[in-house]
Amino acid sequence: MRNVSEQVIRIADGTMKWIPKAMTDIVKEESEARVTVAEDKLVVQLRLTEIAAKLSDPKISAKEKEELNEAYMRNSRILRQLEE
Repeated sequence: MRNVSEQVIRIADGTMKWIPKAMTDIVKEESEARVTVAEDKLVVQLRLTEIAAKLSDPKISAKEKEELNEAYMRNSRILRQLEE
């Protein structure tokens, strides 16, 4: 079916959607999207690790600590959104 379909009707979550693409194209796009999300999650996780390491430095000022805490919270929200 993947090799001959030119259109797909997808039924999911109680809805039906017509997609004017070949099944192979749909599968490829979904696979690429998953890879992109996985890469984005990894980048955000690395940022969180970097921020946590900076926060552990006892020499940082109160202002730097506040900025790092805000950055940590912002990146935590981004990560949660990516995981949805």
